[in-house]
Amino acid sequence: MRAKTWKKWLGVTLVAMMVVLAGCQSIGGVNIVKVVENSLNVKSSESSQNLSVELIPRKDGVLTAEDKKIIDLVNGFKLDIDHAVAQDPSHMSLAGKITYGGKAVPFKLGMEDTNVTVWIEGIKKPVVISLANEELEGELVAEIEKSKDVFRGAVQKLGAYLVKQAPVPNTVSVSSVTYTVYGESLNLQKLHIEINGDEVIGLVKTLLTNMVKDDAGLREITTALYDAFYPIVESQMGIYADQGAEGNFFSSIAKDKEVGSLVLYKFVKNGIDEILKDFDAQAEALMKQDEVKQVLSKESGLKLDLYVDSDNQVRKQNVELTVALPDVEDIPVQKIIVRTASQTWNINKAVKLDVIDTTKGVEKMDGYALSGKGFLANFDKSSAAFGILKNDLGLGKTDFSVFEEDSYGSDDYYPGWWSLDGVGMVPLSVIADGFEAEVKWDAATKQIVVYDALNDITVELKIGSTTAYVNGEAKTMSQPVLVDDYDAANVPLRFIVEALGGQLKWHPDYYEFYVTSK
Repeated sequence: MRAKTWKKWLGVTLVAMMVVLAGCQSIGGVNIVKVVENSLNVKSSESSQNLSVELIPRKDGVLTAEDKKIIDLVNGFKLDIDHAVAQDPSHMSLAGKITYGGKAVPFKLGMEDTNVTVWIEGIKKPVVISLANEELEGELVAEIEKSKDVFRGAVQKLGAYLVKQAPVPNTVSVSSVTYTVYGESLNLQKLHIEINGDEVIGLVKTLLTNMVKDDAGLREITTALYDAFYPIVESQMGIYADQGAEGNFFSSIAKDKEVGSLVLYKFVKNGIDEILKDFDAQAEALMKQDEVKQVLSKESGLKLDLYVDSDNQVRKQNVELTVALPDVEDIPVQKIIVRTASQTWNINKAVKLDVIDTTKGVEKMDGYALSGKGFLANFDKSSAAFGILKNDLGLGKTDFSVFEEDSYGSDDYYPGWWSLDGVGMVPLSVIADGFEAEVKWDAATKQIVVYDALNDITVELKIGSTTAYVNGEAKTMSQPVLVDDYDAANVPLRFIVEALGGQLKWHPDYYEFYVTSK
């Protein structure tokens, strides 16, 4: 429970880290609004970036073995993107390396429309992942494609609007510097911003207050958002209406731009008003909680350096974000520090993608398969990447439960283990799915072949026979392979688990078996 609690805090903190934009339209001659607009309108570019995360353990805390493993895992990780190319929003490439435990593993990634190609040193064939979603076909895809320029414009306006309303933090400075980006010496304006955790609540309140005061600006931005999103929403409402779903009331209101954008404006305005009405009381109550008070303290903070050229384009940036975690027993880490640095060149110019060599073929997978044995089996077992993925990150490990069979008729059948003359039997598919093993059926010979690609284990079974072959070696099972009333092949549970390299444990309290493997 201890590890689970602090890992939850770690996850929430990393996801919920907020960056408050430095406000006003200009600081020290740097036009912040224009910088944000330009950054959100970059269509093509080349860049490089590095990222690292540091967990600082508590000095007086006692680390468990699992705590230390997680801290070492995070602190030993570094991502270096040596060359990132964005040709347009749907065509990109990355080339760099991931460093873990002193081992550097080069990688390449390419995106073309809805296909992502991944190459990692040690992989036998590049992996192609399709991002296409059958549910996002037809009218919706066409509408998104048609609306992308309007959407980009709305995002630009939203970014500029938020910057105009945001307050200036206490620590801001601007200086002139000379810096070399991709071999080009540039005269840049360095904008340095620092925001401490104890400033965040005040900055948020000022931002919301300014948004309410600028009624014309709020109306303009909600109209821009309406223009960007309504055509997409409308296309989906038409689909649901065809399916008999209700939505005509909203559709009739929203179809009129003046009425629809006004409804959206009122929704946003009333929402902000509601937040501000009790803001001080809610903030005071929040800060009385020791855990929140420690996170939103001077120990937490953001340091941001933006290097801006004469065209108001960000050419380099350094970010250091520190989050102080609550001082409680279940959290062995006192601070999380995220550091990243990047530089950009050839902004909105013609660029050329780094191409991944696929002449020897590719492996096609879905996103889910990336966390499984199938992905790991695609690596050379002697490679550094295989060692990190399998040994350090635990990819490919088996860990699942086998529940007792539950059947109340054919419509409520839940396959699981059952007993035959004192021998636990189980549908083969339950174990094969748990081990992510491939199953092939030969109807002519009534033979089943189970193959675990990662561990190179082949199990051959035959309906009605107690003889099985594990990597060619004959083994005798305590019961023959049986076909049940649901046309599923059933095998002795312990035999098939151990044949595939797993371990089986009985949990009497839950009346289930627990299957694991390295």
